[in-house]
Amino acid sequence: MAKRAGLPWDCVLSAELFHHYKPDREAYVTRPLEYGPNQRPHRITDGEFDFTATDFLDLADQLGV
Repeated sequence: MAKRAGLPWDCVLSAELFHHYKPDREAYVTRPLEYGPNQRPHRITDGEFDFTATDFLDLADQLGV
C-alpha cells in the first residue's frame, strides 16, 4: 500500500509486531476515542502502567529517545 500510494513510511508499528494488546502494560499510548466518540475513556489508576503518554512523541520524550 505504501509503495503504490507513494507514502514515505519506514516502518509500521502495531500490536501484532510486539504481541501485546490493550490493556497489557506494554501497550503504552492512550487512545481517547478508542471506544467511540461518546464513550468514556479507560480510567488509569496509579501504578497501572510504567508510562502513560498522550502520543508517541510524548512517549519518546519519557523514554529519553
